[in-house]
Formats: sequence, structure tokens, C-alpha cells
Amino acid sequence: MPKSSFSNKSATPFRHVLAIVGACSFILLATAGVLALSSCATTPKGVSREQQLYLVTSNAVSGLSALTPYVPAPFSTLLEGATAVGGALLAVWASHLHRSVRALENGSGKGPAPKAPGPPQAPSS
Repeated sequence: MPKSSFSNKSATPFRHVLAIVGACSFILLATAGVLALSSCATTPKGVSREQQLYLVTSNAVSGLSALTPYVPAPFSTLLEGATAVGGALLAVWASHLHRSVRALENGSGKGPAPKAPGPPQAPSS
């Protein structure tokens, strides 16, 4: 039986697409985990830091969604789902940020903890 000179050249792009989808999914899941752990600022500086992180994350999700049409069919559906979940998480985080900013503007933000009274002083003689 003669050997065929046909080689499967589509395996290499498939690996690249799989690696890209895997990397994007990992980034999205890692970002969601970091956001869940860091989203508890109550000071103006902390809320400002969260807003900057929110902007970076939302730009990353929108950039990822812009790449979705260029990914081959079976993976584009997965990537669309991942960006949809990322967008939903960003919406929840944005509502949390708005509540935090509103609480700070209304003055109900947590300030420094009051000092506990010390032990009673002995009268000096």
C-alpha cells in the first residue's frame, strides 16, 4: 500500500486556538477570583483603587469579546459564554461599587475605629 503524502496541517492551528481559549478562560476565572477577594473596600482610597481595577477588567472583557468572532466555531461559543459570565460578574461588581460610593458620599462609610478606653489611672499623690 503506497504511503500518502497528505499531512494534517490543521492540527497546529487547532492547538493554538485551544491554547488561546484556555489562556483566556484562565485569565477570566483568575480575574473573577481576584475580584471576589478584593471587593470589600470601604475607604475613599480603596474604592478608588477598586474603580481603577474595574476599568482594567471591563476593558479586558470587552477586548476578549472583540476577538470572539475570529475564533473557530466550537470555541467561539465557549468564549462567548465566558465573556457573558464575565460581563455579568462585572455588572454585579459595578453595582457594589456604586453602593460603596453612595455610602461614602452620604457619610456612612467606615472611618477609623474608635480607640478603646484604657485601664483606669491610679490617682497620683
